[in-house]
Amino acid sequence: MSDSETGRRPAAERPLEDSSSTDACTEATGAEAAGGRTSSTAKRDVPSDQGAEVRTRRSFAVQAVTAILSVLLVIIPLIPCLGFFLTPLLRRKGAEAGSGRRDAEGFVRLDIDPTALPEDGSPVMVTVFDDEIDAWNKFPDQPVGTVWLRKTEDGRVLALSTICPHLGCMVDFRPGRRDFFCPCHTSAFDLNGQRLNQIPPRNMDELEVKVADGVLWVRYRTFRAGTPEKIPV
Repeated sequence: MSDSETGRRPAAERPLEDSSSTDACTEATGAEAAGGRTSSTAKRDVPSDQGAEVRTRRSFAVQAVTAILSVLLVIIPLIPCLGFFLTPLLRRKGAEAGSGRRDAEGFVRLDIDPTALPEDGSPVMVTVFDDEIDAWNKFPDQPVGTVWLRKTEDGRVLALSTICPHLGCMVDFRPGRRDFFCPCHTSAFDLNGQRLNQIPPRNMDELEVKVADGVLWVRYRTFRAGTPEKIPV
């Protein structure tokens, strides 16, 4: 059967495929593949700025947590030690600020009614109770000393320490002579605490006293014996 009968054009008349277009497509495809491989290789070889920043933040967080834990490991064992050493200071500060029998001014409440003092001026010995603080120990309401109390001619209350300013013995009251007398070395004082001989280096130690709301308060203190000056101890 002839070409005319089959309707096909003769081979000589068929258009030839454009070899240049085919080559161009092949080259483009190869270039794209090569470019893809090059880009992938570049991505693998060169780290991104974002990844470096993440690693930096992670490293900083690890260092910060490590530093905090190290500080805590040092501080936590020291807390009981700090409490051990600060307790005496805090207790002493609390005692000075007012606690128990002591008020904020340092006066100690006495267990005697001011109206119970004799009108004739005779002295009465009264025991002073206070919180006794010895470093880390606190003993509330302990006897810390004694004082002589008397009502003076003008109606005020006079408080005198019972400790002799000579060498620290206890001063007694002699009702028959109406004076104070130290039996250790015969020091003698009148009812106002003024010395009657030259044995003691100074007069009896007068203490501050006040009456508030019918309650008698005294600022109890002790002083160095054997000195002309009144030196607190």
